[in-house]
Amino acid sequence: MPKAFCEKPFRTKDGPSRYCNEAIAAEEFRLVDKNGNVRAVLELNEDGQPRLLFFDKDDKLRISFYVENEAPGVELLDTNEITRAALGLGSNGQPSLQLLDKNEKVHALLQMGEDGRPGLDFYDRHGELRSSLALMEGEMPLGLTLVDKNGRLRLKPGEMKDGEPILAFYDKDGEMCDMLGGECDEGSA
Repeated sequence: MPKAFCEKPFRTKDGPSRYCNEAIAAEEFRLVDKNGNVRAVLELNEDGQPRLLFFDKDDKLRISFYVENEAPGVELLDTNEITRAALGLGSNGQPSLQLLDKNEKVHALLQMGEDGRPGLDFYDRHGELRSSLALMEGEMPLGLTLVDKNGRLRLKPGEMKDGEPILAFYDKDGEMCDMLGGECDEGSA
């Protein structure tokens, strides 16, 4: 049986060992299975930032924990090593969760704004924003918008100053053309 770096274990069943204060230092650590296949790697990237990579039995990268530009992140990859979900902190320090397709295009994005309010965006297969839901500040506590394939606003619920709900409809040019609720002079349903 090979001898460990430390004759006493780092941990015992009763807690940390008092007998071993050694540190192990390396630029990379690899965890291998009984056949010598690499299953996990702890290393530094090209910029000297740490990352922890997990591989499946077919040597495919499946999970990546990393620090990049001083922000932490986690990526979940499919069997083709394509990122399908990503969790991280944005440049504003707020968390975000992205769901991606097999071409690594974002289709859903849940994130916190700089003011700490959550938002949820949905994108079509071309990566264009199609719907957005967010908690808003002030008199409109909820913001929901539906956007057409050309990126123009088409439907938006809201609230009048007196608290009465409205539903605004927009034409192909993004101009309000109709409204339900509230007082509307022309074209109200």
